[in-house]
Amino acid sequence: MFRKCASRLAIWLCLASGLALATSASAQQAALQSVLEDLPQSCPQLPVRSAISEHLNAFYQARQFQPAWTSRSLLEGLLQQLAQLADDGLDPAYYQPERIREQLYPVASSPRRPECDDLLASQAYLQALHHLARGRLRQADIEPIWRSPDAPEADDRQRLLQIAVQGLADLPAAFDRAR
Repeated sequence: MFRKCASRLAIWLCLASGLALATSASAQQAALQSVLEDLPQSCPQLPVRSAISEHLNAFYQARQFQPAWTSRSLLEGLLQQLAQLADDGLDPAYYQPERIREQLYPVASSPRRPECDDLLASQAYLQALHHLARGRLRQADIEPIWRSPDAPEADDRQRLLQIAVQGLADLPAAFDRAR
């Protein structure tokens, strides 16, 4: 009798913990999706232009709105890669590594939204990959060259999105592929 009750209790506890994990994951997805839909109001400290907002939305949509920066090692890897951007002629400070570092060592008195922290790291990641692939400045703005209006404009957003999504497993490789 005791074994029968103990085994049922163990099964019930396993199912309950699995349900709790599934509920928290879907709650994270919903929270991240709602923040992305109303980004300027949800994360006012995040400087976002419409083009970057589109990239963030596509990135998280490809990830089923799962948070991307869930471990300290991922954030530390991102900070290392951002620091190495100086070797490519980019200013690492542009990608706000200090604010990303605050996620690793949060101050107890500062109110934080985990979704906004995740979006900040993703914004820096996506911008860095884009700047490595295409440059920080648009060449057409600096050196206008006539191009035929019939010529298709190079659009590598899908390639960069694929690099970004797959690159979370290996950040140095993602940065190398973007170069």
